[in-house]
Amino acid sequence: HLYGLTFRVFLPLEMGWQLGTVQLHYPEYLIAESRHHRCIWISSPALLTRLNLDNAELSHCHIEGIISSGGALPELTAKALRAKLAYPVVEIYGSTETGVIARRLDEQLWQPMPNSQIGLSEQGALWVQSAWIDGREQTADAVEFCEQGFKLLGRIDRIVKLGDKRVSLVNIEQDLLKHAWVSDCYIALHIQQPRPLAWVALSEEGMEALKQLGRKAVISTLKNALSLTQEKFALPRFWRFCD
Repeated sequence: HLYGLTFRVFLPLEMGWQLGTVQLHYPEYLIAESRHHRCIWISSPALLTRLNLDNAELSHCHIEGIISSGGALPELTAKALRAKLAYPVVEIYGSTETGVIARRLDEQLWQPMPNSQIGLSEQGALWVQSAWIDGREQTADAVEFCEQGFKLLGRIDRIVKLGDKRVSLVNIEQDLLKHAWVSDCYIALHIQQPRPLAWVALSEEGMEALKQLGRKAVISTLKNALSLTQEKFALPRFWRFCD
């Protein structure tokens, strides 16, 4: 409902726009359609991550903006889109249960929608009240409030306490994914010791580094990269690599 009903139906009805009647499943289809009409893309992170920003056809499209909903837009994808495209990319946060909660126009803080009241449970998870729901809806998303908005930290079950501080395992994953040697990863707590462990799928470049430099050097390099954004106690102590 958040994705389809709100943006594909209610938004164009409210604005007096023509609705696209065909769902376009691939970026190439969106680009082809956008050559003939002024349009706004109602899209998803899954599709936008597959968009080839070097496609020359994009410069011939009549796109007024992009709304991304239905999940988190990866940070690197969001930055690339905004750097390359001359129109706004609006990210939407919400759920079927709550409706639209917040939006953002850049990679900074989320801004609550005008009709959303939000707060934190004792566990640090976001709750929402709005005209679209009956009563207060509790989410499982951990957030951090700031003066200008809020940060999404990930699901509450992926927030752990280390050294009396809360650490987002999702944030560690996102930072690790920025390294050229990493194609995918998953961070969890060790079942016997209160320290993070990292399961890392190496890129071709990373596999080559593992062969040439050895496991110890690869771990040291990745730890050093993480130390730029993560505190020492949050760095994974246990590592497993695969292709």
